[in-house]
Amino acid sequence: MSDLENIADSYAFELGNTKDAVIKEILHYDILQSLSQSDIANDIVFQGGTSLRLCYGNNRHSEDLDFALKDEKVDFDEALLKEFEKIFVSTIRNKYNLEAELSYSKENEDFVKKWTAKVFLPISHRKAKINIEICDVPSYDNKVMNVINHYSLKNNDDLIIRVKSLEEILADKILALGCRKYIKYRDIWDIKWILDKNTSINLEWINNKICDYHASNFPIKLAQKLEELQENKEAHNNGFINEMSRFVKPVLFEKYKKLDFFAETIDEVLENGENVLELLKEQEYTKYLRKS
Repeated sequence: MSDLENIADSYAFELGNTKDAVIKEILHYDILQSLSQSDIANDIVFQGGTSLRLCYGNNRHSEDLDFALKDEKVDFDEALLKEFEKIFVSTIRNKYNLEAELSYSKENEDFVKKWTAKVFLPISHRKAKINIEICDVPSYDNKVMNVINHYSLKNNDDLIIRVKSLEEILADKILALGCRKYIKYRDIWDIKWILDKNTSINLEWINNKICDYHASNFPIKLAQKLEELQENKEAHNNGFINEMSRFVKPVLFEKYKKLDFFAETIDEVLENGENVLELLKEQEYTKYLRKS
């Protein structure tokens, strides 16, 4: 068994988490450390579910690492990933005596250029995979923050990274809820979690992101997703429960399940989604009046 697995076993037992979740999260720290040591850290901003977990304390685990560009002025250089790759591969080899490699996606997706690095690490005779995605779109509100050291790991207390504000991540999550080809229950969890922090929905940023992602049909898609959630609420509640059982530590998950938290969360997201649609309709009506 590798040193990484031994460390993960210890923390999984102590914290009541699954071993796989702990392994991935430890690797998240190693990836972020490697990124922070390379020039790429000057150009990118941490976003998505993992940023909520590692910077804001969300109580669900996450899988991948997502980034946007610091602002509209950044012209991202893919060559910077090569520097990161060297640092990361060396880190994994020196810390755990394991091999790692990065593979690069050359395809553009949905009008947005994305660089995806997949990290493969042998764990219990199989390979773990973490995607690192950098979207060629700007962030509108970000700040430098300390990464939360959930495992008291050495050298992680001084890990600092630039991360999007909760308000901007909420705008991202609302856009994702409408634009994905399927309903991703982790988006629903994250929207509820951010709203519980008294975070405002910023319509201006949602509009900006509609332009950034070329998602002019977002209102239609969001309405369709909300209708699907409403009409098949029981099935989606069951799907939500099943998915989150993988991302919330077992003891906490059972408490949420007992209190019917998942159905309540879907209802709250439906209500806020409808509010967003109403705001977008009012916005279009105001534009129409100004043109008249």
